[in-house]
Amino acid sequence: MKKKLWAVLAMCVMTMGVVTAKTKEPAGVYMYGLATSFMDSVVYVTDLQFVDKAVTDKKTGFLEARTVYSEQLRYYLEQQGLSPYMTCAVSFHPKKHQLLKKYQKILAKYKKKKGITLTVLDNGRFVFEPVVLQKGEEESNQETK
Repeated sequence: MKKKLWAVLAMCVMTMGVVTAKTKEPAGVYMYGLATSFMDSVVYVTDLQFVDKAVTDKKTGFLEARTVYSEQLRYYLEQQGLSPYMTCAVSFHPKKHQLLKKYQKILAKYKKKKGITLTVLDNGRFVFEPVVLQKGEEESNQETK
């Protein structure tokens, strides 16, 4: 009886390991970036892009390394001399049509604002690079959440 109980318990533990191992898988997502500054009247928006190897957490739906993607945009703007000290953010969704709705709302919002210059970084001027997290980075990201 004890052997059966231990066998069942071991199977449960092994199954839990398999389930948690599959919560993060590379699956492409669509994303765009937005950069704005409180000291400048220019707002930069990237075009809608598909990032092939982006990792999302299946349980929460969050994009891993979101800050790295926004830092890519900020670094690009600084390197191009467009505008330093921008606050950058990315928006993402696995379904293009869902993100397109949000993207169009953001564009319409900034086009209506007087005194704001909306600049779309299109035609491949800026491209998000997939972020590959190492094993240790995944664990440290999870500890900070």
